[in-house]
Amino acid sequence: MENTTHNNHIRPTSVSVLLILSMINGGLNFLTYLFLGFNHEFIVNQLDLYKSFVKTFGADMNLLDFITKVSPAFFIITGIVSGISFLGALLIWKRNNIGLHLYAIAQIIILIVGSYFKMYGGFPLLPVLITLGFIFIYYSYLRRSSQQQ
Repeated sequence: MENTTHNNHIRPTSVSVLLILSMINGGLNFLTYLFLGFNHEFIVNQLDLYKSFVKTFGADMNLLDFITKVSPAFFIITGIVSGISFLGALLIWKRNNIGLHLYAIAQIIILIVGSYFKMYGGFPLLPVLITLGFIFIYYSYLRRSSQQQ
């Protein structure tokens, strides 16, 4: 189960799936976080209007409280960095080594920004492990593909 890419180089299906998921995550976060950041005041006002209505359906109020209490800067910074992460994953897909650097730096910045704005309840061990796993897989793929040239 391997996918063929340009120049007859082979990309494992698992790497293709992870890269597609990384691009989807980066692209959607880019759009979502920038929308939340640039429309933060409007969204906070709307959430305040509908907070009691939402509570009647048993929705998770922690997420709504987080959106209303955190600075718009969190959403804007995370959105921009998510766009860089998307670009990094796209360049990895194209077997460009600079993509790994962009992706890794963007993911580390996202973890730092999340910690700074107290998004995590402590040290974000699981997100760090997942990030390191993805970076290692992409590094191994790029290293292997550059040796096949």
